[in-house]
Amino acid sequence: MLLSEEKKQRVEVPTSTDVSNAYGVIWHYDENRLERVGLCGGWGVPEPAEKEDDEGYSPFDEVLPWSGMRHVIFIDAMKDDEGADVITRDEMVEIPDFWYTAIKNEKEKTWLWAISPKEQEGFCHHPGSGRYIGRYHMSGGDRKAAFSMSGQIPLTRITQGEARDAAHARGKSWGIIDLATWSAIQLLYLIEFADFDAKKKLGTGYKDMENWEPGKTGGTDNFKYHTVKRSGKSNSYRWIEDPFSNVFDWIDGFMGCEKGCRISAMDTYTGDRDELEDTGIGLADDGWISGFDYSKDAPWAFIPDASVDDDDRERHSIGDFVWSLSSRLYPAYVGGGYGDGALYGFFCLSALNSASFTDGYLGSRLLKT
Repeated sequence: MLLSEEKKQRVEVPTSTDVSNAYGVIWHYDENRLERVGLCGGWGVPEPAEKEDDEGYSPFDEVLPWSGMRHVIFIDAMKDDEGADVITRDEMVEIPDFWYTAIKNEKEKTWLWAISPKEQEGFCHHPGSGRYIGRYHMSGGDRKAAFSMSGQIPLTRITQGEARDAAHARGKSWGIIDLATWSAIQLLYLIEFADFDAKKKLGTGYKDMENWEPGKTGGTDNFKYHTVKRSGKSNSYRWIEDPFSNVFDWIDGFMGCEKGCRISAMDTYTGDRDELEDTGIGLADDGWISGFDYSKDAPWAFIPDASVDDDDRERHSIGDFVWSLSSRLYPAYVGGGYGDGALYGFFCLSALNSASFTDGYLGSRLLKT
């Protein structure tokens, strides 16, 4: 059952192809080639820190919304099981408000994505901006409430519903990261680095191929610069630690399969599939992602609709993997875990398991709206 017309979300659809006053990229998907356009056309390549004292550099450090991605701390008080006050200190990352356009031109075989820090004609406010996400994968030993803290083992072996409940226990404005916010981070990264394959730019991040266990959060705390390139150990993108490593993150606001993907960008989403919009996009078969489809119900979303096998990976894929089933509508988790980093990245997505699935490599990340 789909939403009635009365309950359908109002989705603003961007129309502008003029990015002269914005920061953008064009993907020539037939050639699998990306180029920066607009105000950042011709800009140099960012240089993440590789050692704790490295200064690091990005031409985007001085422009919004990238310069507004601040590391912030929320201090709050909660009651423990015995009624005593407990002070919490959550480390989060601000995703500033921004406006975007996203245009797929099938005749020219191009995708255009662009960001503006202010309103422009033909641009729309990105539904995943103006929020805060956890700097770290969420933790919480008793599973009753989740936190974003350094020095903790990520909370894993939780269902999607348990992750959501642990986040909601923090209060009305708390939840787990959703598709809209993840899409905002994908877009910010993509325009800044002009390369889908973040493993090339940031390394694989945290891995444990011996014990097959998640590592403690805080592996990048001693770095001066916000973006860290490392393989085997924790990396980061603008303070967000291990965005595609250590553990996968359950996301809200998405269910998908090869027969169709459904989405929600609403803060009030509860996990009920009847609250989701049918995008009309069928999720790609298992494989290396080679294409994204467009839907007016989710013009901001990166939903993979095409994939290739290992033989065509180098020439035709973006470097990240997608998993899906043919007919079962399942929720998704994104990013990557502590295993083989070759499959993972900002655009890696799995809709292979039901919402009741649990595993040691699967957790989530806090969202505050």
